Formats: sequence, C-alpha cells, structure tokens
Amino acid sequence: MAEPNKLNARQEWLLAQESLSAAEILLDHGKTRSAANRAYYAMFHAASAALWLLGAGPFHKHAAVISEFGRLLAAPQLIPRHLHRSLIDAEELRHAADYDPSAPIPSGDAQRQVEAARTFLAVIAQRFKQLLPESKGPDLTP
Repeated sequence: MAEPNKLNARQEWLLAQESLSAAEILLDHGKTRSAANRAYYAMFHAASAALWLLGAGPFHKHAAVISEFGRLLAAPQLIPRHLHRSLIDAEELRHAADYDPSAPIPSGDAQRQVEAARTFLAVIAQRFKQLLPESKGPDLTP
C-alpha cells in the first residue's frame, strides 16, 4: 500500500475515534443534536479510512464517500450491507440536527446513532485488523 494512503487512513481513523468519543460525551450531557453530528462524523471518517486502505480516494464530497463505501465495501459484502444503510441514515439525521432547528432530535434517536457509530467502527476495525491495531487506529507510521 502506498504510504500516502496509509497516512490518510490513519488520520481519518483518528478523527473517527475522536468523533465517537465526543459523541458519547455529548450524549451523556444531553446534547442530542451535537451527539448525532459527531456520531455521523465518526462513521464518515471510519468509512474514509477504509476507502483509503482499499486504495480509493481522495473524495471531496460526503456523497462520494457514502457511494464508494457502498460500492467497494457493502456491495461485494466485505462488510455487512446494513452498515451502508446505517451510514446513509446517520447522514440524514445529521442533516436534520445541523440544518433544521425545528426538527426534534430525541435522545433515543441520538442514542441509536451513537450505538450505530460504535458498531460501525468496530466492524471496520475488525475488517481491517491487520492494519488497525486494537482500538488505537491504524499503525501506519512509516
């Protein structure tokens, strides 16, 4: 694997972990909109890391990451297909949380989003375990 891909994957993975941690903290403090946002970004950055590890990227739009994640990982069943749907659903909830101040973001919805993000990261870590040491992200230093 090319070193830039490893570096990009590592950076994305670290962002994914940081976003998940922030989502959990925000949820614990009742900040459902922000928790939904950070949970989506945890999934988005984990998906981006996986794509870099496959040699895909860079992508400049969220739609491209989501689409390529589906095409390169979910469609060939390298990961369970429902994770692609989880990523799509997470983006939709994030849009409501970020751009529709009148849309309620119930704590149950935010909780499900955070749980979906935990599962998403765990599956990506398992799938790429040869490149992702336990819960520390990719050990891809040159």
